[in-house]
Amino acid sequence: MKTTQDWTFLEFSTKNYSHGFHLYPARMHPEIAKRLIEKYVPDTKKVVFDPFMGSGGVLVEALLHGNNSIGVDVNPFAVLISRVKTLTIEAARLEKRFNEIITKSESDYAGKVRYDNSPKSDSLNLKFWYKPDVIKKLEILKHHIFNLDDSKPVIDFFKVCFSLTSRKASNQRNSIYKIYRMSKEQMDSFNPDVFAMFKEICKNNIQKMSDLHTSSKKAKAFPILGDSRNVSKAFSQVPKKSLTMARSILW
Repeated sequence: MKTTQDWTFLEFSTKNYSHGFHLYPARMHPEIAKRLIEKYVPDTKKVVFDPFMGSGGVLVEALLHGNNSIGVDVNPFAVLISRVKTLTIEAARLEKRFNEIITKSESDYAGKVRYDNSPKSDSLNLKFWYKPDVIKKLEILKHHIFNLDDSKPVIDFFKVCFSLTSRKASNQRNSIYKIYRMSKEQMDSFNPDVFAMFKEICKNNIQKMSDLHTSSKKAKAFPILGDSRNVSKAFSQVPKKSLTMARSILW
């Protein structure tokens, strides 16, 4: 009897493990990547290659399956998210650094300490997109994240948390990807607590990182900033021993 597979995946979450670290447009459903890897790359000695990586969902699923993987994308922000999503940092280490960041940030805000580190651009009107108190708190958080005394992977983890915080705390309509500001009525009632948002995002992402750390196999992911039209250049950044057999399954 012929059976039909269900590809809607309505009952599956798109935010398990590190998939839910950050918003990104047009993400592939993780279960699609999982099913394709299981079908076409059952041998974990083979390498999964995603030439248009986006935010790294395919690479995360490859880690969970036990395959080394390579992803390429021309967007630096996509590469940052992908690198962080495929890290396996111990939760205790992240929690320690999180407590350090938030304690110093809340102390600075209470003491009216300011940091002039907002993006400077004639075309960027921060006051249009952020309320004054939001800007102050984001500047404080940015200072303590970017000056954290730890490794680059740990700092990058908190950069991604900071990015999502700044997105959610902005005056942009968060329900859509097109950049529109909230209506005046929405703005009047919108008073985001930046530190509370950051705490919640970090708590969730640390737990997701812990889940990935526990569930992923002994595999490595290599998110690369580059152009897939010159894939040999991208592959040159990957250790040769990790390139057993690259097989592109997702276009």
